[in-house]
Amino acid sequence: MATTVVAELLRRRGIYPLAGGRPAGPGSFRVANTCLSGTCAIAEWSGPGRSNYDSVGALHEGQPIDVVCQIQDGEAVTGANGDTSEIWDELDNGAFVADYYVNTPGAGILTSSIARCQGSAQAHRSDIGLRPA
Repeated sequence: MATTVVAELLRRRGIYPLAGGRPAGPGSFRVANTCLSGTCAIAEWSGPGRSNYDSVGALHEGQPIDVVCQIQDGEAVTGANGDTSEIWDELDNGAFVADYYVNTPGAGILTSSIARCQGSAQAHRSDIGLRPA
């Protein structure tokens, strides 16, 4: 009973327990909101956007992910509910996902417990040899 109450309180704060009953710590989140569009999955990208970067993998609804840092000036993503976010999360494998599809506290809001990525999306495009958007 107490475990269920604690889990519910954590969920209300946007923290979802991982397997084994341990709550996700700072930087440990889950893929979310992908089933609203019917796919129940998102692509991982080589940079903070879809137009100027390559797809490098896929993640499924509810899959745990480790967010290393966030970048605020990535390509805008608008979800099925109309919310828009330019925040992208860099994962521990170096790939990026739109923060809209991660259960961080809110779309379009940087998460205080996650570090900021060094540089900007514009600088990242130059670093990997892509022309600025």
